[in-house]
Amino acid sequence: MKKHTLLIPLLLFALIPAACTGVSFTPSAQQPPAEAPSTTAPTQPTGAPPATATPKPAGGLKVLEVTFAHGLTEEMAPVDPGEEFTPDATIYLSVKLKGRPKEGRVTARFLYQDQEFAATTVDLAQEWKEQGLIFAVGGNTFVGFTLKPEETLPISEDYRVELLLNDTPAGSYAFKVVPPPEAIPSRVRQATLARGATEDYAPIEPGNVFTPQEKVYLVGRVDLGLYSTLKVRWYVDGKPDEAGTRAMTAQENLEDAGFYFSFIPDGGWPEGEHRVALLIDGQEVASYPFTVQAKMESRMWTPYKEALGFFAFSRPPQLDQEQELTEPPVGYMFKSSATGEGLLFVYSDVTDAGLEALFREFIQGLRVKVFGENPTAAVERGQDAQGFPVTIVEFTSEDGARKGLEVVWEPQQGIQAYFLWMAPAELWDERYRDEMPWRVFQSLRWSPERIREYYDRFYLTPTPAGG
Repeated sequence: MKKHTLLIPLLLFALIPAACTGVSFTPSAQQPPAEAPSTTAPTQPTGAPPATATPKPAGGLKVLEVTFAHGLTEEMAPVDPGEEFTPDATIYLSVKLKGRPKEGRVTARFLYQDQEFAATTVDLAQEWKEQGLIFAVGGNTFVGFTLKPEETLPISEDYRVELLLNDTPAGSYAFKVVPPPEAIPSRVRQATLARGATEDYAPIEPGNVFTPQEKVYLVGRVDLGLYSTLKVRWYVDGKPDEAGTRAMTAQENLEDAGFYFSFIPDGGWPEGEHRVALLIDGQEVASYPFTVQAKMESRMWTPYKEALGFFAFSRPPQLDQEQELTEPPVGYMFKSSATGEGLLFVYSDVTDAGLEALFREFIQGLRVKVFGENPTAAVERGQDAQGFPVTIVEFTSEDGARKGLEVVWEPQQGIQAYFLWMAPAELWDERYRDEMPWRVFQSLRWSPERIREYYDRFYLTPTPAGG
């Protein structure tokens, strides 16, 4: 069977696919029925034209069946039918025409997100002339199309083939490009709006209010499976600004990988409400609203740095009260005079048995005081923005009135740190957790070295004899 190869530039994917075509005429024991069976087309993605089940004849040509497959026989009939393909797979399309037309053109246009990236046409008269095929009475005609990309196709449900008979539309048929079997599930673990990002993908000055001339950062971590794509899209006054659209595609399984995207429109941000969306394989999975205003209000998140350099974090505006704890375990308490929210951060030497016991008793007593004897707790383990191992516990008090986020660090240089955010339960939902205590925790930086020096000097240095 002779096949034609057509090379078409694919700017959308930065590759050149090869689209092959073939034609075969197969005999039938009986005449074809007067009405061809309906073609079952895959469900179209939102925004795509609906699939045409029974296309109308065009210049004597009529489609009986259109089938995606994972191979074609020598007669161009489908092998292993299916509408799902992996990114590096060859895509086969078998079109069954009624009868034995001796002339006419069959065109297949391959589209991704409504953009054509490959197309080819089979001229039946030319096939007759070059191949000299003889028809059996009552036979039908198969036309085969093969799309073999030289590079991987983006994972997406937003693909389709538009079929034309003699340049007349004859149906639209959807197919999908899906992750390969070895790909891990893709998900956004966390993301935070900020004014910058560190080299290890930690947010700098998290916040959700910015000035018109500030570049806005979205900083986070993601699990991204092989060949999956993480894309960011910025919406200015509700409309996407494609100048800010960026994407990253995984060439291997990426687990807990850091990322950041940043953007400022030409001329700066207009005042008002905007948002940034994250998409995985073309599907929006998260959205982060923010506000731009020319005059920054006084009640803004502000950088806080402890006087001796023990720690620093972004302080939310409602925490308007501050208290230093000067007896071991030392640290600070920040409270809101209006909302009932509070933040505690303490740190202690745990190489000394006495100091370690005080630290444990302090934490246990605090838990009982805030959450009761039998709170519910959800525990997970992870790392802070500095890469230090932590245990994270989300508490709900015994009476259901309070919730909290607790973080206990693994000892660093013999120093252990403890973080607790407390709030009334009516304030707490998933968005509050992400935008308040989690943001504070992610912004926190602490120095085990400096705290080590402090404890060595004031609590662990032996008293000289006769002193």
